[in-house]
Amino acid sequence: MAPSSASAAKNSSLTNEEEKIRPVAEFPGSIWTDRIKPITLDMQEYVMHAKEIEMLKNEVRNMLIKVREGATIQQLDLIDTIERLGISYHFEEEIEELLEPIFLQCGSNYEEDLQNDLYATALQFRLLRQHGYTISSDIFHQFLNSKGEFQESLINDKKSLLSLYQAAYVRTHEDDILEIALVFATTHLKKSGGDQQEMSFSLAKQVKYALDQPLHRDVPRIQALHYMEVYEEEDGKDPLLLRLAKLDYRYLQILHRKELDALFRWDIKEVDQLPKYMKPIYIGLMNLGDWVDEELTKQGNYGYSALSKYKEEWKIYVRASYTQSCWFLNRQLPKFQDYTEIGVITSANFLLIVASLLFMGKHSEDKFDWLEKDPKIIVTGAKIVRFVNDIASYEVDLFVVIVKD
Repeated sequence: MAPSSASAAKNSSLTNEEEKIRPVAEFPGSIWTDRIKPITLDMQEYVMHAKEIEMLKNEVRNMLIKVREGATIQQLDLIDTIERLGISYHFEEEIEELLEPIFLQCGSNYEEDLQNDLYATALQFRLLRQHGYTISSDIFHQFLNSKGEFQESLINDKKSLLSLYQAAYVRTHEDDILEIALVFATTHLKKSGGDQQEMSFSLAKQVKYALDQPLHRDVPRIQALHYMEVYEEEDGKDPLLLRLAKLDYRYLQILHRKELDALFRWDIKEVDQLPKYMKPIYIGLMNLGDWVDEELTKQGNYGYSALSKYKEEWKIYVRASYTQSCWFLNRQLPKFQDYTEIGVITSANFLLIVASLLFMGKHSEDKFDWLEKDPKIIVTGAKIVRFVNDIASYEVDLFVVIVKD
């Protein structure tokens, strides 16, 4: 009924070009030759990854225990790396057990441990704030000169500037010093322009990415994908953490496909294979289908035919939404034509029209055949809905950014 999805997302990373150009992906032809064909899952790979992930998790837990004996900055760096690689949800308790004593010692031997270290101070501040600790921004006053400005000597330390920049985004209305910090850090990071003569290649990539998308405003999964690429190039990387991050990312991809596969089967027995957060959605959709089925049963053979078309349209809609998610998560900008074809589906026009025809009796059966041909008037209406919705969302996003800034 709805136009077939244009393309599948194609793996690619952010470019390192100095010119700020959003990547335009050359998408291959649609992989959905049969729009209701179930997704093929490599369950052997799924099980294999699950076993290795559990082994690696135990090793990382040991790392988090051993690092307690190390310096505060070692603990902070490990926590930050784990979080930015997207695997911190496995170690929430261990991370809290590290952060609590760090917070408690801020008022005692803080100056002895982190005095005059902007990188460590900013990192500690950001991590504690992100975990809900009420640490004061007064700790940054030690880096101001007599004029109340950040010291000029900090300009050449790009790693510390980046740490300060990221910390400034967890400020509150009372943190005036962080308003100054944000302007200071942003100005001098932009001046460097990701110059690799001033910093390492890995750091240059982080600076360029952060200026476009600050850590606190980023989507964790997207940040994890980017940071894996950056971390792999660092000299001091931990292969164990990197391996766990990559496996975990792949494992979740397979899990999400498994969820979609269950949805496409439209079988209540599949609910046991889904995680808890997915079960209410799946059951709700099944219940809706059952109710429609009961009502349409009264209409005989027509009811069965209409219900199958309704289910098929739901599957098409979910696949189109999945394609859009792939574009977003891979930071890809599809061609306008490709986006429009998918947008016609995600506007839900076809889905709503099919739903409205369900209870109109046998005289509406020919309308389903008409919809199968993708009539121009329906496609055009769907485009209008999609574009108007996108324009409204864009205006709201602009307003939110203006208010936040």
